[in-house]
Amino acid sequence: MGHVHHGGVGLDQERELIRKARDAVAIAASGPVQGWHSPGRSQSRSTLTLVAEHGFTYVTDWANDDMPYMVATKAGALCAMPLTYEWSDRLLLVHHNLTVEDYEAQVMQAFDRLHREAAQYGGRILSLSVSPWILGYPHRISALDRVLTRILEVGSVWHATGMEIVGTFKSQLTRS
Repeated sequence: MGHVHHGGVGLDQERELIRKARDAVAIAASGPVQGWHSPGRSQSRSTLTLVAEHGFTYVTDWANDDMPYMVATKAGALCAMPLTYEWSDRLLLVHHNLTVEDYEAQVMQAFDRLHREAAQYGGRILSLSVSPWILGYPHRISALDRVLTRILEVGSVWHATGMEIVGTFKSQLTRS
């Protein structure tokens, strides 16, 4: 996260930054990493191709939908996965200086809306970007617990990894 991918970074340098990031996260995760999120959501014209070239399956840089979609690159297709910034703890608690109660209310309003849409049109994705140094504080962490408990109590919610969502999404594409 210490290097942005725009503003004059050369192709070989960006390729090396992506390789180093992939390798570092794979070591920490004890296995291959399939999803990519650019530092600050910053991309060059080559980022998506380089990410696909390095074996990633999906990206979370574009917060323009609540459903995944495919993106073509010179190195193969990637799935663009939703990661909505509007409900991130950083935006709500730090930038907007909301209370944890306001954070909970906004996330639950978003969930309620998406849940209604899912009942009418099919699945929707509520993505929550959580920073341990923001929502992870002892005086805030219970808010996350309450939100997740309330969401999962609905019973019709699928709690899935990025790869599980991508796999299901791609299987639906091949059936249609």
